[in-house]
Amino acid sequence: MKNCLLYTSCLQRGGTERIVCVYSGFLKKKGCQVSVLTNFRLEEEYGLEEGIDRIVVGECIRNTASRVYNYIQRLRAIRKVCKEKKIEVAIAFAKANAIRLCIATLGLKTRVVISIRTNPEAEFKSGISSKIAKRIFGLADGFLFQTKRQRDFFGKKIAAKSVVIPNSIDRSFLKELYSGERDNRIISVGRLISCKNHKMLMRAFAQIAPEFPDSQLVIYGDGGYKEELEKEREKIGLLDRILLPGAVSQVADVIQNAGMFVLSSDYEGMPNALLEAMALGIPSISTDCPCGGPAEIIQNGRNGLLISVGDTDGLANAMRTLLSDKDMQKRFSEEGIKVQQDYSEEKTFEALYRYLEKVVQG
Repeated sequence: MKNCLLYTSCLQRGGTERIVCVYSGFLKKKGCQVSVLTNFRLEEEYGLEEGIDRIVVGECIRNTASRVYNYIQRLRAIRKVCKEKKIEVAIAFAKANAIRLCIATLGLKTRVVISIRTNPEAEFKSGISSKIAKRIFGLADGFLFQTKRQRDFFGKKIAAKSVVIPNSIDRSFLKELYSGERDNRIISVGRLISCKNHKMLMRAFAQIAPEFPDSQLVIYGDGGYKEELEKEREKIGLLDRILLPGAVSQVADVIQNAGMFVLSSDYEGMPNALLEAMALGIPSISTDCPCGGPAEIIQNGRNGLLISVGDTDGLANAMRTLLSDKDMQKRFSEEGIKVQQDYSEEKTFEALYRYLEKVVQG
C-alpha cells in the first residue's frame, strides 16, 4: 500500500478532524504517500505533518450559479486527484463526502473506505438522501466503525466488509495518575453545539450547587452554541460558578487535577473527551448515548457512571453521589486510567493499517 487519501470537509478543531490528522501522520510513518482532501479551508485548523499533501476541492473549481454543475465539478476534481495521485485506498469521513467519493471513483482502481463517526440511527433513519446514501454505500469496499452499535445498524452485508476501530488517546493525555488533591472543578470539554446538551449539565449542576458551595462547573470549548449557553447561565443565576472560558491549549495540563468530568451528550461516536479525561484519572460520568461509545468505555459503577440521555435529575443524582463518595472517586481514578492501555495508539493504528491493506488486496 503506497498511496492513500483521507477526505473530510475541513480541518477545523474537532474530533473527526483530529483523527484525520492523526491517521494521516501514522500512514506517512508507515511509508505511504498521504494526501488529505478537504472541501474548504478555514483560518483556525489543525496542522498536518510535513510531507502530507493538502488539497482543497473548493480551490480547484470555479463556482457558478448552478448547484448541479458545481457538484459535477467537485466530482471531477475528486476523480482527478485520485487518478493523478494513483490513490490505492481513500477514506471518506461524513455521509456527503462518502457519497461524492463513491461516485467520483467509479471505474478507477481506488478502493473506497467509509468512516462512520456519527449516530446512524439519526443520520440514516429516513429521508431521500439517506436512502440514496445506503444504496451508494454498497459501492464502497470497506467501512470503519467506532462502535459495534454503529456497525450493527447497517446489517450483515456491510458488517461483513467492515472493522470496528475505536479512537485512540492522544499521547499528551498519557500521564501518571495525579497524586495531589483534586480541585473542586466539575468539567466538560468539547465543541459548544446543541447535541452536547450542555444546558442539561448546567441545570443538573444548579440542583446540587447549594449542597456543594465550593464546586464550580467549567465547560471548555468554543462553538456556535455559546450564546445560548450564556443565556442559560444567566437564567440559572450562577454566573460566578458556571464558567465558559472557551477553548484552551494544552488541555491535559489544564484539566489534569479536575475533580470530575461529565459528558452530557445526546449522541456521540467514540467520545475523545471522555477517553482523555479517564486516561488522566478524572472520575467521570457520561450519558449512555447512541451510538454506544460511552457504554463501551465505562463499566457502570466500576470505572465511571452512566446515566440516561436527557435525564437532568439522573445526572444531578450521579454528580451528587460521586462528589459525596471519596472511595468511589478513588476507584474511578484508578480503574479509569486503564483506558490508556485499551485505547492506545499502537493498538488502534496497527488495526487500521492491517485492515486497509486487506481492502487494497481485495
